[in-house]
Amino acid sequence: MKIGVATNDWSRSYLDGHGRPTYGGAGWYRLGLPARHLRAQGLDVVEGTLAWANDAKRFGIREWPGHGDDPENPMIHWDVDLVVLQRWMFASVAFETPTARRSGQVVVQDVDDHFWALDPANRAQRATDPRLNKVENRDHYLAGIKAASAVTVSTPYLASELRRAGVRVPIHVLPNHLDVEAFAQVRQARPWRASPIVGWVGATQYRSGDVETLRGFLGPFLNRHDLTAYHGGHVEGAATFAAQARLQPERVRHAPLAPIETYPFLFRGLDVGLVPLRNVPFNQAKSAIKGLEYAAAGVPFVAADLPEYVRLHADRGIGRLARRTRDWTRNLEALLDPIVRAEEAAKNLAAVEALDIRRGVHQWRDLYLELLATA
Repeated sequence: MKIGVATNDWSRSYLDGHGRPTYGGAGWYRLGLPARHLRAQGLDVVEGTLAWANDAKRFGIREWPGHGDDPENPMIHWDVDLVVLQRWMFASVAFETPTARRSGQVVVQDVDDHFWALDPANRAQRATDPRLNKVENRDHYLAGIKAASAVTVSTPYLASELRRAGVRVPIHVLPNHLDVEAFAQVRQARPWRASPIVGWVGATQYRSGDVETLRGFLGPFLNRHDLTAYHGGHVEGAATFAAQARLQPERVRHAPLAPIETYPFLFRGLDVGLVPLRNVPFNQAKSAIKGLEYAAAGVPFVAADLPEYVRLHADRGIGRLARRTRDWTRNLEALLDPIVRAEEAAKNLAAVEALDIRRGVHQWRDLYLELLATA
């Protein structure tokens, strides 16, 4: 039995030690990280991009060539029994999937974002627009999802939205987990600061007017307490965190976007985290992964009170919630106290251990084995 995972979420700007592209965030949390731990449990799992064999009538997994490999003759695994697709938006996928299923292959579609509710401010909205992209777009994506054996999503809201969109195959909610150990060095190396650095980790070009929700209170709060802000994930040429939040540029430090291997280090320059999210359907479908990252990094945080952050707070006691401006200000004022920050960081870290991938990978394993057994 072989499982193959094929995402279209790869960063070609960052190569690993073998010269291969690295996962983007969605690809990592939904496919790459579970795959690593499924292999640790003894399952045969291969990773890469998607291939199709007309003769065998099935999908394959094309490995990225690394140093010393022939890029014209990549390794392709055609013997995968279950294939997990993520973000493949070509029209061909919807036509090939039923054929692969008839050939005995189980085809799972993993959906990590509500692509059918993208905000125009989000760069992905234009990139997946059917009017602008005839060959590869979110309409083709939905057709491929409808043709799958099963679908996995990270939140109940996203599952309900897919059902509303006409997806009739089984949809399974597999909540996002993370590797808590990957953030250990960041937690341990963070210097003690009496005056906290307040900020956010993320890419401004893939948001839905979220950072703008900080306008009106974050700047005055920083000025009033003479604090420094921080943005981890700055991209040259993209809108700056300072501009979107209307902060004085001289008050904002920033660190550039980083590959998944070094991504946790973006949190080392931060003492209090922010999760700004505008209350729109795209964000209502989002998981609370940013909050989990803050918790694993030892950073107490305040989040907009969207569904998954309300759930995280209610079920795990992780994070603070804000609906109105005064909620943000009140919570940030409380976290000025270094003792409160330390106690909250410890509490959040203890709670987030329950969402470590080592404790949750059985959800992926059990589902995949069940789908294979009932195919």
